[in-house]
Amino acid sequence: LEIIPMINLPNTADVVLAGHHFTFKLAHAGLLSSILSTSRSAGGPNNAIEDVIRVILQSVQVSMKAPENALDPLPVEKQTINILHPAATVTCDLLNMKLKGLSDFNVDTVQVILERRKVSVDLSFEELSLTGDYELKAKLIKVIPFNTNGPFIVTTQNSKMKISFLLKEKLGCIDVGKVTSEMTFGQVECQLPQLRGGGMVSRALSRQLTQILQRERVNLERQFSQYLKTLLSNELNQINPAQLAIMLQLLQMGII
Repeated sequence: LEIIPMINLPNTADVVLAGHHFTFKLAHAGLLSSILSTSRSAGGPNNAIEDVIRVILQSVQVSMKAPENALDPLPVEKQTINILHPAATVTCDLLNMKLKGLSDFNVDTVQVILERRKVSVDLSFEELSLTGDYELKAKLIKVIPFNTNGPFIVTTQNSKMKISFLLKEKLGCIDVGKVTSEMTFGQVECQLPQLRGGGMVSRALSRQLTQILQRERVNLERQFSQYLKTLLSNELNQINPAQLAIMLQLLQMGII
């Protein structure tokens, strides 16, 4: 950590140590400034790093909506489903599907265990929705044709996601190990606003659509984890471990 006596520079933090004034030159203004500014009121290095993680997660919410990232809304591939029923045969194409609301999460908890270099994060989503269009072809009683199309929306309330990852050192920088995430959906509801008649078909299609949302959960977890790992690595790679180690020691000693 570079210590420059009696000089005020941009992206620095002034510290009084043993009656002398020092200026700490920060390797990365955004994150280390966050550690310094939050640690004074948060009560130590763990809480300071937790606040840094929260700052990064806030930037995730913004960047997820960028067109080049395609994460909110998240495109879902076209699917064809076949519904078998004693009184009907149904084939349905599902088109233009998108999962919306992934960036509208709340950060419920951030837990940092420095001794184990482990970080755990709990997110909550007030509402997620899977939207798209269906093109349905059916034969009722295996004879009467029933063809229709229209939009659908599947919503789930109060979903949760648990994320965990390890901090590690790589080529002299801080990096992020494997990121894992586990998502649980809340109550799921399906709406088919333009489907008239065919109550049996409507119920069967609703069941299939809610199951598709459940199946997409694995893909959602994978893509969210990959994106978060990339963003965290990009941010944390800019911090020198030696500088951070000294900074954390000073935090623990209550000097800054």
